[in-house]
Amino acid sequence: MKIGKARVPYLLLLPGFAFLFTFFILPILNLAQTSTQTPVKGGDTGEYEQTFAFSNYINAFVDNKEQFGRSFVYATLATILALAIAYPLAYAIAFKSRKF
Repeated sequence: MKIGKARVPYLLLLPGFAFLFTFFILPILNLAQTSTQTPVKGGDTGEYEQTFAFSNYINAFVDNKEQFGRSFVYATLATILALAIAYPLAYAIAFKSRKF
């Protein structure tokens, strides 16, 4: 079986694409599908139906606004601290170092 030279790079990409599809794309699609479900009225615990209720996202944000706010504050502080440390360090490495 002879494979043309033009196809070889694409065939070499197939394992990577299969990995990404299996462990990234499928879980994201499953999460998106699960997050828009609502509980069945009068159903058993853990029984849901697909209703495409995008209001679940708004409800989650409103119900947990304190946690979201705290997370954004911590993320902002961590970013500022990282930049305050990284820029002087990068400057020192780039301009103050010798031939080492």
